Amino acid sequence: MLLVDYEFLWERRPLCLCAERYLRGGGVAYQTFNVDDLRQGDSDTWATLSVNLPNDPCAATWCSQPGHFVLDTNNVSKELVDALVDSGTITVSDGYVHSGYCDYPLVAIPSDKLALIPDSFEGMVAELQEAGIMPTEPLDLDDPSWPDKDDRER
Repeated sequence: MLLVDYEFLWERRPLCLCAERYLRGGGVAYQTFNVDDLRQGDSDTWATLSVNLPNDPCAATWCSQPGHFVLDTNNVSKELVDALVDSGTITVSDGYVHSGYCDYPLVAIPSDKLALIPDSFEGMVAELQEAGIMPTEPLDLDDPSWPDKDDRER
């Protein structure tokens, strides 16, 4: 399992990564999830790091190598990219792919980090549970002791 500390709005956010497949083109979709949100039953993606450009020959060639992808800088903050670079999770190449109004950098995940990224959301959750980071039993969000119950009902 790969965890990255990311500071957002002056709060530390532990993010975990997983790899899924895009339906169109079959490329790898690298996604991040906020561990604190997952603990509370929120399984929304924090950010999808990759952008799917299967019809671009340069992107297709780059992405055919393990751990290589096109970084979605149109939707991923500079701060998150910096956290990923600083943690050694990604390296940004000098190459770019142009699509629409954006130039997307070509990035790679080093093999030692790539080996830590589960190939599914379910695999990521299982690893978080095995590490004791997440509860193994499903959360009962209707339990009155749940801390945010009143907020959820508004």
